[in-house]
Amino acid sequence: TVMLLKTQDANYINLKLQAEKNKVSKLKEVLHGTKGEKVDTHTVFVESDTEDVDLENLEKLPDAPDIDPATKKALGRAKKVQYNVLQARIKRLQTLERASHKLQVYKNIASAKRQVFKEVDEDTGNVSYRWRKQRAK
Repeated sequence: TVMLLKTQDANYINLKLQAEKNKVSKLKEVLHGTKGEKVDTHTVFVESDTEDVDLENLEKLPDAPDIDPATKKALGRAKKVQYNVLQARIKRLQTLERASHKLQVYKNIASAKRQVFKEVDEDTGNVSYRWRKQRAK
């Protein structure tokens, strides 16, 4: 039953990992438009291909109304909050990836038919596992 619980834990973490990846990608797509620099472009529609349009003397078309400074400040704060949410989600995603990797290693160790050797790097303290080489049958 212990192995069953660990595989259920691994499946649950993988499920949450995929959900978090989707949320991060959607949030990045939303913020992509707000992060880049504004490119001044304007599309002019004409009736036919032969119609000449003098782009330099084109009258300035009415754009969106000017935004007051208080609204700009509020939008800047909202953008900052969204980036903080994105950063927190990325951190949570990295934690889930580490947990998933750890559970996968435990699963591999538990299913090993032979002895698994644990090696600890003295400089960094990282743990690695080594299996004896097996011939393919």
